Amino acid sequence: MRFVFLRPLALTCTVLLFLSFLPTALHAQAFTRVTTGPVASETAVSQGVAWGDYNADGFIDLFVANGNARNALYTNNGDGTFTKVTTGAIATDSGDSRGSLWADYDNDGDLDLYVSNRGGNVPPPVTAPAQANFLYRNDGPPNYTFTKVTDEPPATQANFTWSSSWVDYDNDGDLDLHMPDNLHAADDFFYENDGSGHFTAVTPAFIEPGSGPSTGVASWIDFDDDGDQDVLLAKSGRFLPPGAEDNRLFLNRLSDNGSLGFEEITTGGIVTHFDNDFQVSWADYDNDGDMDVFLGHAGGPRGVANYLYRNDGGGVFTALTTGPVVTDTDGTLGSGWGDFDNDGDEDLLVANGGLDKLYRNNGDGTFTTLTQAEAGSIVSTPGNSWGAAWADYNNDGFLDAIVINSSTANYLYQNTVANGNHWINIAAEGTTSNRSAIGAKVRVKATIFGQPMWQVRHLSGSPTGDRSQNSPRAHFGLGDATHIDTLRVEWPSGLVEEVYHVPADQFLIATEGMVPSLVSTEGGALLPDQPLLAESFPNPFRDSTTIQYTLPQPGTVRVHVYDLLGRLVASLVDTVQPNGTHQVTFDARHLPSGTYLCRLETAHAAQSRLLTVTR
Repeated sequence: MRFVFLRPLALTCTVLLFLSFLPTALHAQAFTRVTTGPVASETAVSQGVAWGDYNADGFIDLFVANGNARNALYTNNGDGTFTKVTTGAIATDSGDSRGSLWADYDNDGDLDLYVSNRGGNVPPPVTAPAQANFLYRNDGPPNYTFTKVTDEPPATQANFTWSSSWVDYDNDGDLDLHMPDNLHAADDFFYENDGSGHFTAVTPAFIEPGSGPSTGVASWIDFDDDGDQDVLLAKSGRFLPPGAEDNRLFLNRLSDNGSLGFEEITTGGIVTHFDNDFQVSWADYDNDGDMDVFLGHAGGPRGVANYLYRNDGGGVFTALTTGPVVTDTDGTLGSGWGDFDNDGDEDLLVANGGLDKLYRNNGDGTFTTLTQAEAGSIVSTPGNSWGAAWADYNNDGFLDAIVINSSTANYLYQNTVANGNHWINIAAEGTTSNRSAIGAKVRVKATIFGQPMWQVRHLSGSPTGDRSQNSPRAHFGLGDATHIDTLRVEWPSGLVEEVYHVPADQFLIATEGMVPSLVSTEGGALLPDQPLLAESFPNPFRDSTTIQYTLPQPGTVRVHVYDLLGRLVASLVDTVQPNGTHQVTFDARHLPSGTYLCRLETAHAAQSRLLTVTR
């Protein structure tokens, strides 16, 4: 796994390294609404929003799906402002557009876009026709324009689509597409990618064409943590009699059986209650290593309150019954998890039909509803909100947010917490896995406010809420931790890679398989037959450092040092050595200041650690 700095972002990292941390309580309003520029001033019937760096310049761009009006693509200028793209089909097409998702479906290194169009009419009986969706292929450098795909099934078949999902459900290294129906008036569609960017319609067990009411929102996540993608079908049931349809939950058994197959979970509250579940957002809110889920209802006569289910493992979810997240009764239309205050746990932004809500995670399994005095206009500006999504669009290390509105301007919020808490932001690039690394898990272990803890982010190709997309980068708040003890990436291909002692306050890109590294147990302990690359001393250092490593058995050993572009800068050891503890000196007097990667490699495994040269 190669880690490189996201080059345009280096200056922001330097600034935050000199901030001293404060207690996690907010001392000023957390968010300021941006009121100038096209993102914040244009008015449309906005229905969906997606963050993604389509031109690969290191700054997150923005797409807004509008209902029966031209959709909007905004390019991030890198200075906190955006420019609206006005040419090409991606900027001039209009339909009954609802959701949109970025992903590199053709594995060519740039983000493509899928836009879900609904059509039809509400409420049933549905008399208006469904609309075909839009698929845009990114033409890549130097101009990053888009070609509209018109001859593939995802763009030629139509149902009443509210939101779609990219997923590598068979772990073959390319992205498949789930296109559900939202109005319960047509069948779901599922398309397999053949690896060349062409799709074939298939009918896995969770599709069941013609069997009755279809899916509202399909949400793919590895909730049982076995390396393949499972799916929750939130049925919404807005126009059905009580009890007519419950949510459905399917376990992917690919990793268990070696062949693709799905098993339905039929017990537990998440699949047996019927209460207008309109949208789904996953996060490990309690930092226990598995994914919990928030279900928001759309209001109406059967809507009472939202739901938060704690994942207890084994396909068992327990509904929380106390606290504001599950007792507020506003009609929820969108939601997104993100650690906005960088304290090491994920908070929840909920978009409602009136005033939105921001729930701060207290770190003990409970939440606090933030007031205007604490959060700012993000919780005090009324609107007809349909979705919410997080991204650090100005690259200052703190998550910003957008809330989209129907018939009023969208709300772009800049994070102004500035509490000095540390962070790290990691973009993942698959090689054997799909290029977007959808299905990968990024885990970090750090000691935060005196407590060693693991955090995890699942890189999902499903919407957050029902029609929004957070930034595809994995963002972690680190509190007072100035470095990460262990950074682990678990790729969909099955490869697991680790790097140790990673400095905080960085934007990094992790590329699959560039440096093979140690596979460890869940607790982080070394396997008994693996070598150990110890922390170098001193580190950081000016001229030289001592690298120590332990071999459990004799054999050929290589110790090499690379820069963050993957170039070899020093070959320190390349010979046969006996088992036991060894050390070697790395003389860096000829190298400029910066971060380098030391790799220990044997016939059986390899490990990597970061080294910092200061001048």
